[in-house]
Amino acid sequence: MRRSAVILAIVLAASTAHAQTSGYRVARKPRMALVLTGAGLLVSGFIASLIGAIGDSFEGQSPVMLVPVVGPWLAFGWDMANPHKCPLDVPTSGCSSLAVDPALVALGLVEVTGAAFLGIGAVPHEVRTQVTITPTFGYRQVGLLLRF
Repeated sequence: MRRSAVILAIVLAASTAHAQTSGYRVARKPRMALVLTGAGLLVSGFIASLIGAIGDSFEGQSPVMLVPVVGPWLAFGWDMANPHKCPLDVPTSGCSSLAVDPALVALGLVEVTGAAFLGIGAVPHEVRTQVTITPTFGYRQVGLLLRF
């Protein structure tokens, strides 16, 4: 009985010491998964806009498409305002339909989604990491070991 009481006392003392020497450090970090996803979407949308502008020889609405995030929407608005110039050269009565140039809407949605993910991910949030302080005793030295 005495031996089990001593073992129980040692276990309780060790767990109490651990509870007294461990704590948490709060750090503010961005959400890197959202930042990288948003940057990837934004860059891929911009590269697709650049390829479209190069393919159209930078004429008409092409220079407007090089503006990040709002460029495809401005080009789509230019298509809607000028129905006599259809961008896909399809025989329609006008370019007042979304089905005439869905690529501009798709590029706009990709860039807006990328910018939103990038902005949301860049806002830091609190992350708790455990900090443990372990006393060390050695020959002629006494110190503390910090683990993050």
